[in-house]
Amino acid sequence: MKIAFIINKKMTLKFVKDIINVCLKKNFNIYLLFDYTVDRHHGKWREFPSLDVFQNENENIFKVAISKHIQIEEISKKENFDYIISIISPSGFKIKKKNLNCKWVLLQSGIDTFHYENDFKNIDYIFFYSEFWKNKYLNKNNDSQNLLCFGNCQFDNQINFSRKKILKKYDLEDKKIYLYLPFGPVNLYNFSSSFTKFIALYFFNWPDIDDKFYTIKKKIYKFASSFYFNEINILKKIYTYCKSKNINLVIKSRSKRLIDENYVNYSDLILYDEELLKPTIHEILHISDVVFTPPSTVIGESIYFKNKTIILNNNLFSYNNRNYFNSFSKDYFFWDNLSKGINTSDFKNKNIEDIINFEFSETDRKNYLLKFFNFHENINVSNKIIEKLETDLKL
Repeated sequence: MKIAFIINKKMTLKFVKDIINVCLKKNFNIYLLFDYTVDRHHGKWREFPSLDVFQNENENIFKVAISKHIQIEEISKKENFDYIISIISPSGFKIKKKNLNCKWVLLQSGIDTFHYENDFKNIDYIFFYSEFWKNKYLNKNNDSQNLLCFGNCQFDNQINFSRKKILKKYDLEDKKIYLYLPFGPVNLYNFSSSFTKFIALYFFNWPDIDDKFYTIKKKIYKFASSFYFNEINILKKIYTYCKSKNINLVIKSRSKRLIDENYVNYSDLILYDEELLKPTIHEILHISDVVFTPPSTVIGESIYFKNKTIILNNNLFSYNNRNYFNSFSKDYFFWDNLSKGINTSDFKNKNIEDIINFEFSETDRKNYLLKFFNFHENINVSNKIIEKLETDLKL
């Protein structure tokens, strides 16, 4: 078989790397189409893929840099692909499925997949995490294409990371680790009013060092943090607690959110996406005990890695979060004995000991993973996806 994978962001590899490995074991020809269509001098340039993010010199791997989306159509015809696998639909690349001579395979990537649901009817195969997600789509649509639920291809049968190796890799002591995941940039959120967005931008979210008004915003924040409980104060409180209990506090940010020396002062280690084929976020989740995070799809990954997960809610983001919770499921975020939500205003006045004082339940974890990821002991998602495509091609 000839299979092309479209790598539209560096993080795409987090979703497709195991499927690529299955293909290589079967000696399929693999084409990695790296999306170079976006101006890399502005915006989210750090998220864009480069040819060296996938380091494997296997002779069955062919890398291609795409400078125009129309090249996807041209290359698919020239190379006679059997399948194109992506986490984005054809319309996301401004191309038409009917102009391709191969089948399009869409992999679920959190809730972002549903941004393209109007294009689902044009896609040959959609692999959802579980029946829960498939039914969310079918409740509004009645399509007849292949809608399959094999699980989350990021998760295999078992957690096979080595705590000892990860600690050595990041030069961390072998003791308890708490993980803090910063809020995203304000422009990622929807707000009920421009005034609310202004307050979030200038009083709650510490400014990115990339911001052209960084210096003046930083001065405003330093002043505001003396009377307004913003993100830097949340971090200070967690860090103070960790130091009193001999716990390491690690911050894992993303390329879209650069943080400055103020965060360095209140943490033992700051990481971004240092590695993709062994995702940094998964490594750090594996060695953590408690995770503090705003509402995010990472909550499911945190629970998979057996962390008590504390979800930080701020009223400034309530409009966005209500829509977010409704588009997912509140259960995805708030599941007794696995995660707990708390408003940042309450976080200010409560002891951290009381906030994290609940017993993590392995039974509830299994029920959670089964509902949202079809996770069970024989999951083998990547193998099942390729076996399905391989079987159908022979029909």
